[in-house]
Parts: sequence; structure tokens; C-alpha cells
Amino acid sequence: MSQFPFDQESAGSYNPFEATSAEQAGGDTVQALQLPLASRGKRLVGSIIDSLLGALAVLPGLVIMGAGFFTAMSAATGPGGNGGMPPAGFAGDEFPGVVSEGPAADGNSGFPGELSVPPLGDSGADNVPGGGVFTGPGPAVPPLAVGSMLGGVAVVVVSVLLIFGLQIYLLCTRSQSVGKICMGTLIVDQRTGKRAGAVSCVLLRLFVHGLITSIPNIGGIYGLVDALFIFRQDRRCLHDMIASTVVVEVPR
Repeated sequence: MSQFPFDQESAGSYNPFEATSAEQAGGDTVQALQLPLASRGKRLVGSIIDSLLGALAVLPGLVIMGAGFFTAMSAATGPGGNGGMPPAGFAGDEFPGVVSEGPAADGNSGFPGELSVPPLGDSGADNVPGGGVFTGPGPAVPPLAVGSMLGGVAVVVVSVLLIFGLQIYLLCTRSQSVGKICMGTLIVDQRTGKRAGAVSCVLLRLFVHGLITSIPNIGGIYGLVDALFIFRQDRRCLHDMIASTVVVEVPR
């Protein structure tokens, strides 16, 4: 017979974390139930799964943004791949906007090879001595490229919100993230041995932990120490201590 009680409130469904009154009176319910602590390997793999899930979620948006950026760069560089600048050795009628003969606009002698452009604000061929054509500003970014980049940003934002919302929902309802579900681990309250609630799983373990890690300089040190605490005997990291939680393995 299993050493774990059943949850009478859920029609007898198996709940290894519901403590009996005798066990609650015994103090530390987690130890009384003899729940196995989640192995360090399972916790690491579960964390990696959560990270990869977030990365894969934003990947399509990044690809769309990259395609738009590539299109914009291709349009800006032009056919010659020179950013709209004349290739070396081109002058006069060989490249619009460059004048090689005739009187220069700034009073130069107009010897062959001298370059002159119209004053700022002029862009017509009549304003360029020698009959050259000044083309004005470089090519505009194609609307398709702009739409692609904006669409990619939108996809990234929506993907992040969806994944973030899914993880919060699972933590609130099951005390598990996607990675923990895959690895068969569960977050429980250290004091009661029951499933940790939304305050512990989301507010303390997720938001407070994330806020500390985002602090410049301090956050990096905190993150390193937090990870190293997994080698303690009770395998509780700093974020576990902040939330008063323990990560255990779910009995199969």
C-alpha cells in the first residue's frame, strides 16, 4: 500500500502532498511524508526546458524581423552593393550626380576629374553644372521591409506573453512549470508539504527572483550564488528560501 494519502475532496484522486491531521501535528510534513527531493539533474534539465521553450517561442518573430532587416539593407546598398555611392573611376554621365567637366559650382576651374554637386536643397538636373543629374537622398526602405520588421516585433511580443501566461497558469494551478511537468518534479511548501500556492510560485519564486537578478552587478552575483546553492544537502536554492519552498519528485 502506498505511504501517501488520497485527496478525498477530488473523488479519491491521488494526491501525495495532502497531509493527514497526524502528520500536520508532527511538524515538518515534507519529512513526515518522506517525499524524495528532486535530483539536481532533473532540476537542471527542467530549467533548460523552460529556457528553450521561451527561446523557441520567439524564434519565428526573430526570423521575420531578420528577413525585413535583410530586405531593407539590400535596398539601401543598391545593385552595386556600395550604399548608393559611385564606384571608383565613374564620373559624369557614367554615374548620376557626379560632374567631371564644365565650370564647377564652387568656382573651381572645372578640369576633368573635379567633382561638384549642387547646393543643399537643390536636386534637379538644371542645378548641376555640366548637365549632371543629382539624385538627392538614397533609396527609401521598401514598405514590405518595414512591415516585416514590425510584424516580427509583434510576433515576438505575442509569443512572450503566451508562454509567460502559460507558465504562470501552470504554476498557479499545478505548482509546476512546463519543465517541471516534463521532469516529474513539483514545488511544495516547506512548512506544510502541500503544493505551493500562487504567492510562493509566482510572486516570490518568479517575480522577486527575476527582479533581483535584473539588478546590475548584484544580479549576476545573486544568480551565481542561487545556482550554487543547489549543492546544499536540502537542494534549496536562494529562490527556494525566499519562497519557503522545496522541489520534490512526483511519485509515479
